[in-house]
Amino acid sequence: MTQLRKNILLDTDIGTDIDDTWALGLLLNCPELRPGFVLTATGDTLYRARLACRILDEIGHSEVPVGVGIPTDFSHAACKQEAWLGNYQLGDYPGEVHQDGIQAAGEWLQRTEAATVISIGPLTNVAALCARHPDLIARCHLISMLGSIAKGHRDAEGVISEYNVRGDIPGAQAVFKAPWKSVTITPLDSCGNIVLAGERYQRFLASNRPIPRCIRENYSVWRKQDAASPPLQSSVLFDTVAIYLAFAEELLVMRELNIEIDDAGFMRETAAGRPVRTALDWKDKEAYLDLLLERLLA
Repeated sequence: MTQLRKNILLDTDIGTDIDDTWALGLLLNCPELRPGFVLTATGDTLYRARLACRILDEIGHSEVPVGVGIPTDFSHAACKQEAWLGNYQLGDYPGEVHQDGIQAAGEWLQRTEAATVISIGPLTNVAALCARHPDLIARCHLISMLGSIAKGHRDAEGVISEYNVRGDIPGAQAVFKAPWKSVTITPLDSCGNIVLAGERYQRFLASNRPIPRCIRENYSVWRKQDAASPPLQSSVLFDTVAIYLAFAEELLVMRELNIEIDDAGFMRETAAGRPVRTALDWKDKEAYLDLLLERLLA
């Protein structure tokens, strides 16, 4: 029997850190997943929607609808891929574009059975969907790149208030209280040191397929604004792990934790916390990096 593809709503703050661009490319190359809607989150969500549209257009996936999410004044949300975007406007996109992304995303959830929401940015949009459509959320799964349990960036010991939580703490708290069918997260403990380097990165550079080429063009523009990014490897590809969790988790150490989000944006294990499937570590990170590369090059 042919396995049904999972219907995916991707909520993304694409256009600040480059890992969202890699994650979108990975999503589009996963045969287990069907991207059904892209919703842009945080800061200048119109810029992010233009960027998502141009990427989808460039790589031949303009069948995916794009929605403009709720703009915020989150001060760290810089528009780092504006130079690649150029004069591309929403009207240039051959597919559907929705100025009221929350309304359109709700309509997509209404007509879509067994949807999975993948959130790879601050949770403002997702919280709005939870508030407007708790009945629809109750039949959806949530997968998110979110939080920190015992480690921070690049395997540093100690819990931190992670960016996607900190970007909208009340929103994150509301999302964790919503009636999801299930919640799964990759905190920094598992996604905070995912880098393509060495031979893997050279293979990525050598590919002329549409997705690697588009990512490279964007990475080149993005790196000029991020002095910490090394030239001979990728930056940290946090968000790709959330995409992986939508179709598999065999390579990860998974535990169910009861998690609450406190008012400072820290995740705390408490008896009253929400049960969350949590990717705490890798069983085989090298195998994941191989899989990530092969999917991107497919």
